[in-house]
Amino acid sequence: MKQAVIDAIEAGYRHIDCAFAYGNEAEVGAAIKAKIDDGTITRNDLFVTSKVINECLLVYVDHNRILIFNRCGTHITVSPR
Repeated sequence: MKQAVIDAIEAGYRHIDCAFAYGNEAEVGAAIKAKIDDGTITRNDLFVTSKVINECLLVYVDHNRILIFNRCGTHITVSPR
C-alpha cells in the first residue's frame, strides 16, 4: 500500500483517501511523510480524506434497503443499485 501511494503521488495524484475501516491509515501516512520529506510535495498540495466511526449510528438492513438512524431518531434510507 505504501508504495502504491508513493507511486500515485509521483504520478501527480493529489487526492488521497483512507479510513480506519480500510486499515490503511498508517501506510498512507508513511507514504505521504516520505514524499513530503523528499521534497516532492508539501502538505498543502494534498487533499486527504478519511472516515471516522460514528458509534451513535445504528444500521439496519430491511428488505433491500439500508436504514441508518442517528441518535436523534431521524434516518437515511440507502437503496442498493
